[in-house]
Amino acid sequence: MSRDRTRRGGDAPWMLRAPEVLAIAVAAALAALAAPAAADPSYARPARLAYLAGALRAVRELGAERDALDDALHTDARRRCRADATQPSVGCLIDAARARCDAGSPARRPDCHLAADVALTNLLSESELVEEATRVRLLDAGGDYRAAMRVELARRRAALAADMALTQPGADAELPARIDRYCAARGRDLAWQRCAAAIVWYIAGYPRTGDAP
Repeated sequence: MSRDRTRRGGDAPWMLRAPEVLAIAVAAALAALAAPAAADPSYARPARLAYLAGALRAVRELGAERDALDDALHTDARRRCRADATQPSVGCLIDAARARCDAGSPARRPDCHLAADVALTNLLSESELVEEATRVRLLDAGGDYRAAMRVELARRRAALAADMALTQPGADAELPARIDRYCAARGRDLAWQRCAAAIVWYIAGYPRTGDAP
């Protein structure tokens, strides 16, 4: 893709050009942002369930600040991590997220780190959830590319959440286990952490837990 086409509109992220997102090791690095001392490289199921429960709570607690955090991390990826020119390093993204969270209330810092973990995983997964042809179409349409991508990503995440609800029915209190089972089964076509982050971000965006699938 030409440099001119990539720059048109100014806000086209590096994911437009990336052939693939980072490997599954990203999950371990990002988990360290939320809980450095408790990161579990074995990905044991109890640790996964605890992480999912915490992530759902943390993203729900963001409320109206959810999209603001997402936009801020995308801005940091472009400006601080030079994402307009190349794929940003995971280390730079983690540092940017930590700086954002550390600038806020100390009492909310742990939940901010967890929510940022989910947001960063989603950021790194955009080119996997939305194929290149659609990204190019959105860019060629002109206007606010980031807003158009947010709508498209919400649609893709809603489809994942709906499929999870159909194939893993259960109560809201069982969401961590339901998400874990669903994403483990999807492992061949969508890595667990990308699947889980997409569903957590979508479901936790509802104002009340009872509204979730």
